[in-house]
Amino acid sequence: MKKKSHGLVVFSGFASVLAASSALASVTLTPVAIGFNNPISVDFHQPTGKVILSTNYPFGEPYNFELVASDGTRSQFSSVHGLSDEVYVAAVRSTHAGFTAGELFVGTGVPGTIARISPDGSSIQNPWVVLPGEFGLLRGALHIDETGVFGGDLIVATDSGAVWRVDAAGTPTRLGSALVPLEGLITLPLDARYGPWAGKAVSCNEGGAGFFAFDPLGQAVDSFGNLGMPACENLNVVPPNQFFYGVDFASRILWVGAPAQFTSMVGDVVVGEEAPGNLWHLVWDASAGVFHKDLLATVSQFEGAAFAPTALPTTNHSPTVACPVDQTRECGGPAGAATTLAVAVDDPDHDPLTVTWTIDGVLVATHALAAGAGSDTLTFTFALGGSHTVALHVDDGKGGVADCSTAVTVVDTTPPTLTSSTSVQALWPPEHDLINVGFTAVAGDVCDSAAHTTGVVVYSNEADEEDTGGGRFSPDAKGFAAGALRLRAERKGNGTGRVYLIVTSAVDASGHGATACSAVVVPHDQAAASIASIDAAAASAVAFCGAHGGAAPPGYVPSGVGPVVGPKQ
Repeated sequence: MKKKSHGLVVFSGFASVLAASSALASVTLTPVAIGFNNPISVDFHQPTGKVILSTNYPFGEPYNFELVASDGTRSQFSSVHGLSDEVYVAAVRSTHAGFTAGELFVGTGVPGTIARISPDGSSIQNPWVVLPGEFGLLRGALHIDETGVFGGDLIVATDSGAVWRVDAAGTPTRLGSALVPLEGLITLPLDARYGPWAGKAVSCNEGGAGFFAFDPLGQAVDSFGNLGMPACENLNVVPPNQFFYGVDFASRILWVGAPAQFTSMVGDVVVGEEAPGNLWHLVWDASAGVFHKDLLATVSQFEGAAFAPTALPTTNHSPTVACPVDQTRECGGPAGAATTLAVAVDDPDHDPLTVTWTIDGVLVATHALAAGAGSDTLTFTFALGGSHTVALHVDDGKGGVADCSTAVTVVDTTPPTLTSSTSVQALWPPEHDLINVGFTAVAGDVCDSAAHTTGVVVYSNEADEEDTGGGRFSPDAKGFAAGALRLRAERKGNGTGRVYLIVTSAVDASGHGATACSAVVVPHDQAAASIASIDAAAASAVAFCGAHGGAAPPGYVPSGVGPVVGPKQ
């Protein structure tokens, strides 16, 4: 840091690296339930306990200042009007060093000129002070020192880059210049928590030139980078138990943040940027020698900001919710279809939300969403059959609600599975006996655990009552069920062998069917050629059956339907 030399202030630069910080929970800013005409600056008026704003930019007509009470009542403060340009205010919060609580110090739209307004607004001194040689407007900020480091003086920053201190008698002292337009202004106590800013007046440039610290004697100006906040517009030190108020010029909104959200930040610096209107929490890390910042909130465009103990009424905006389109889902099991539904939610005030899910008139879930949440999901198993109505209700806890609904229909389009087999694939010798062939059939279904076989039909390439050359025996099939099916061990002596084609069917609860085909043969004889020939015929019959939905090939007739003939039954 270098000293003053021949009236010139020399910069002392700091290579202050902005380090990444651990995430800090964001704050919720809510719009005050009052519309303002082009507000610029905000402060607290101690005698009335009201919030004071400069409004009606850029011409200050019909008045420049208004008070807002905790019930939302608005009133004009003083007869001052016609102050042009961005009029920033500094209100004295406690009587000290010749200043009286409630006094208002403001820019006037005239270079280097400060006006002083009495606590009740009835007495106006304009000009009160003309800063000697100052060609800049007081568009940046005015601030009443409460640290004592600057003697409780009024501190002002101009768009020429100069920072001044002015005592209650109106005596100005120039502390130096950043040589770039300045916005925002605070004074900080001699506390190590503020690092290189301790005991300094700090201002910033909204054009990205960074932050500048001025010592109380005007001996040096310390320059810093923009610390990742190139559009710096306002600075404040967080006091205990006070509401944050920030002017959003683009939206003509006065935003408010509840004191509880800033409890962990008391004594720290918060910085508001013009556009985008980011609000940052900034702290000095002495061990690392760097600043840390965390994003707290974003609005359209910050101008002035201040903390005040007064709570103003806020406007509540209802949340919104968008349900997905109606959908049809395939059953995934006996219980139905497990389905995940996602809905988009939003709340303009960033309120925490409560989402209730009702299905077919029955409440199935209640979810608490954190402030700023943009969606909610529910996974639910919908039963097969018919359409299910899903109703969503979103509540912000402040009277704002939103509703939507959708439908989920669960269908079963998949037929059951079915397999069949026999433990005996060939019957021999052909002595007309009915032989249990060890028939089994297994049905399964994704959606219907009770899917079952509904019938067993046997076909053959030889009819029941045909004379096989060794006598007539009928019927040739009995016991049409798993474990009970018996087939007659016979074939025509003048044929090529017999094929029994067993066709099994199954059905599920949705009416979808399936068939399975298997075969048992009776060869003409035990010659390899005879066996190969009849096996090929059986394979062909099974293939035809499978390809034609359980139909038997041409020439095959039902078996087991003939009259009872012969002793072997």
